[in-house]
Formats: sequence, structure tokens, C-alpha cells
Amino acid sequence: MQKLNWKIIVAESIGIIFLIHGSKRFHISYYSDIWKALIDVDSEKLESLKIKNVGQFLYDSQIFGFWIFLVWVLLILLFKWKIKLPLADTILTLILVFLLFPIGFFNIDFITGLFNSIGALFTNDIGFSFLISGLILTLIGLGLLWVGIKINKNYTQHSI
Repeated sequence: MQKLNWKIIVAESIGIIFLIHGSKRFHISYYSDIWKALIDVDSEKLESLKIKNVGQFLYDSQIFGFWIFLVWVLLILLFKWKIKLPLADTILTLILVFLLFPIGFFNIDFITGLFNSIGALFTNDIGFSFLISGLILTLIGLGLLWVGIKINKNYTQHSI
């Protein structure tokens, strides 16, 4: 059995966190009218948008992050399996990131506020702002996963 490489685990963990935040921002961007009405506490606009249950919408938005996590996990595992890289580091990474869901890590105000400022640099429109920040965060996450794969390839070649 191969020894765990903590550089790979850290790079992949941070990359997956960025991917989840970026993907959730795409979701917020898509439903920007509803989110703007919720932020402005505009019940008339919510009624005109045909929102039957605000609680269910908020619940679905939170569950969306978990489903995105599962999709990215599957894609990463399939990609690493296809290029014949060891999966032990990635499985530990996925367990660590999964443990962040119950503690509400993806909803901490400081972190989301920090990421909100990325899109706000370009525009004040909530939909476009979250689209820009989602794209930037997703690209950063993919870049960090690429770094993890490069480290993994070098580590695997040197250990053989």
C-alpha cells in the first residue's frame, strides 16, 4: 500500500472547496431574482415569481451544494481512475471535505462574504456578480485539482 501524500490531500481539498463554492454561485446566479427578493424582503415580488414555499427553496439551495459535491467527487474519481493514479489520497480528501458539510462550513459568513467581494468588483447586479465569482472560483478549484494531479503523477513516478 502506498503512503499518503499530504500535499495532494491539501491541494485537492482546497480545490474541491473552491469548486463547491463556485458551483453554488452558479445556482445563486441562475435564481438571482428570487435571491434578490429574499434579500430585499419583497414578499410581493416573491409571489409574482411563483415561489410557493420559501423554506423549501432555501432547503433545495443547500442540498444543491451537497449534490454538486457528489458530482465533482464522481468526476474526480473517474478521471484519476482513467489515468491510473492512486485513489487513496482522493478518497481521504473526499471524506475530509464531506465532514465540512454538517458543521456548516460552506455557509460561514466570513468565507461567503470574502467570495462575494470577488464578483462585486465587477458589477452590482447580483446575478452577474455571482456568475463572475462562480466562474473564477470554479477555475481556481480546477487549477488546484490540476496541481494535485501533477503532484500525484510526480510522486507516483518517483516511488516506482
